Amino acid sequence: MAWMNLAPALAAARETMRGRDPGEMARNSGTVYDGGVFSVPFLGTTYKLTYPDGELAEGSPELDLGGRILILHYLAGATGLVPNGRLISFQELPGGMLYAGPFAGRAVGPLTRAFGDRPGDLPAAGAALGGRPVRLGDAAVELPVLPLVPLTMVIREGDEEFPAGGNILFDASTPVHLSTEDCVVLAETAVRRLRAVK
Repeated sequence: MAWMNLAPALAAARETMRGRDPGEMARNSGTVYDGGVFSVPFLGTTYKLTYPDGELAEGSPELDLGGRILILHYLAGATGLVPNGRLISFQELPGGMLYAGPFAGRAVGPLTRAFGDRPGDLPAAGAALGGRPVRLGDAAVELPVLPLVPLTMVIREGDEEFPAGGNILFDASTPVHLSTEDCVVLAETAVRRLRAVK
């Protein structure tokens, strides 16, 4: 499901971006394009990528290859459709039912293990990434992962009868901006960042 070899995936993402008009990409993605450089907010940090090369610009924070591929896919694929506030599960994304198991193992499981015993830590960790608390489960946070792609992380505290549980919800508009494969990597990256700032 995930990109197994990142170098070809990065090369393909760069090539796709080169074929698009930068001004249109900026308008459709809610990002800023100026002087051959895109400024893209991603999980609380603004990264700068050059056009048409798709390289990190001088002065940009470092970003791993997976994050760079996600941003390039987003720039090339975003449509300008704003989030509508209707939350859907991963299974409701195109083809999501087929990959629900891997998604749970790579994203939901780590989220639950990190915050299931202490749900109260989730809103603070989310705030460090620009998120805001929402009223779902025992604790939940909406993260503005990309300008038009929020994720909602939900934790349900365990008790004597049931173990802790979690979920990651997507705005219903997400599939018009990113593929389901990208959504797996997006959620996995967001959980990893949440755990790092916990």
